[in-house]
Parts: sequence; C-alpha cells; structure tokens
Amino acid sequence: MSTLLAAAQVLADAHILAAPDPTTTPGPSGEVNTTGILGWIATYIVPILIGGLGVVTLSRAAKGNVSQTMTTSMIAIIGMVMLAGATTLFFFGDNIVGVFFK
Repeated sequence: MSTLLAAAQVLADAHILAAPDPTTTPGPSGEVNTTGILGWIATYIVPILIGGLGVVTLSRAAKGNVSQTMTTSMIAIIGMVMLAGATTLFFFGDNIVGVFFK
C-alpha cells in the first residue's frame, strides 16, 4: 500500500512541476470600453429595432392605414437622423468644442 501512495505522490509532484506558472489577473483600470459597447449596440440592438419598425410599418400598411404608416415612417426617419447626429457629436464633440473654445 505504501508503494501505491509513493507512486501517487511522485505523479502529483510531477504534475505540479509541469503546471504552468499562475498569472495574476489585471486589476480594474477604471476605464469603460466604449468602443466595445458601441460596437455591440450597433451589431445587435440596432438591427432588432429596425426590424421591429419594419414589421410595424408593414402590418399597418397591410391593414390599409397608409396615413399612419407614412407618419410612423417619417417619425422613424427623423429619429434615425437625430441618432446619427448624436453619434457624430459623441465621436467628434471634443474637436467641435476645441474649435469654438480655444
């Protein structure tokens, strides 16, 4: 029985010696990954919203409510233009402020 325990100890020691050195995990840097968040929103959320808007528009048009369909479409287009403007300000806001306030 002691030879079995000795063999197990030798295998355990060999496994410990063969194990890689543990690495330390980096601490939080205090910065938010805005590029990753915006990429995720652009990849997953925006297509779902546009698809939902398309379903609503097509269902209203199929019922014959052309007036409501046009109103909804125009509101959606204006909203997308406003979102594009806000995104532009988000990315270029620092440069725009630098031009106005030196």
